[in-house]
Amino acid sequence: MKQIITQTESKKAQSKQVSLILESILNFNADAILPLLDADKTYQDLSPKDFISTIKLELRAFKRSRDTKLTLSTSTCHGCNCKQSMFVFKGNNSGREYALYFELSGEEILDIYQCNWYGNISYDEITFEGKENLRVTFL
Repeated sequence: MKQIITQTESKKAQSKQVSLILESILNFNADAILPLLDADKTYQDLSPKDFISTIKLELRAFKRSRDTKLTLSTSTCHGCNCKQSMFVFKGNNSGREYALYFELSGEEILDIYQCNWYGNISYDEITFEGKENLRVTFL
């Protein structure tokens, strides 16, 4: 029974950390995320500070588009994390979207990175430009 309690507590801690990160983005406050990240890890292959800078760039783009509020929804990845859930932020004025995938293990966030292959994707819209090492397998 103790193992079940430990797993439940672990999920709550993980859920709270993810919730705080999502809430910070919804509040246009990327700086509040930095204390929630592990200083010894990389996120999207960047240091925590550099990763926060990418979020700040996205938030500035929303503001430049005259967005004053972001809504949060979930979607499914159709790319490298195929069929995995992700969080999508959408601007109230522009309709612009920004999606983040959280790679989790127990209570630990292993990585966070942006996803561009989510929702209803038409393969006519996909470009392979700049993806020299991409390998496609048709089943």
